[in-house]
Amino acid sequence: MKVNYVTTTDFISIIAGSSSAGVDVSKEYMDKAHREGWLEEWDILHRDEPILRKNAARILHMYMFKVLKEPDEASEGPAWKLRDIYDCRVCAGHIAQAVDKGIMSPFFYREGFAVFEGDRNVERDEAEECVKRLFHPELRAVAIFR
Repeated sequence: MKVNYVTTTDFISIIAGSSSAGVDVSKEYMDKAHREGWLEEWDILHRDEPILRKNAARILHMYMFKVLKEPDEASEGPAWKLRDIYDCRVCAGHIAQAVDKGIMSPFFYREGFAVFEGDRNVERDEAEECVKRLFHPELRAVAIFR
């Protein structure tokens, strides 16, 4: 079974394709996104590498906040109960927003035990589903763990 991971550029292309038709994700587009505050220099430098779940969460959160102008959720949502939420303290807030808003799901959940697995690569199906939820709030998944 072949796993289909997406690069950072692929992930940005999925977002760009959902927000406006026919956008070419060039270095110039990514530089503009960096100036707008929803991409970091890391994303540009590592654009051809598989994107990690924690970086996808950050990009989704910042796009939602900076471009879509969607306010953050309350600071004590269910995502803070993820067993690995503090594996990346810098990423924790972004992960919490992506999960609490129902855009991303825990990687593993069973009977009250949930983990995000931020260091896992994002597969194409997951990337497309997350971006679909980003632009269509009615499709967002309510956090099932509390």
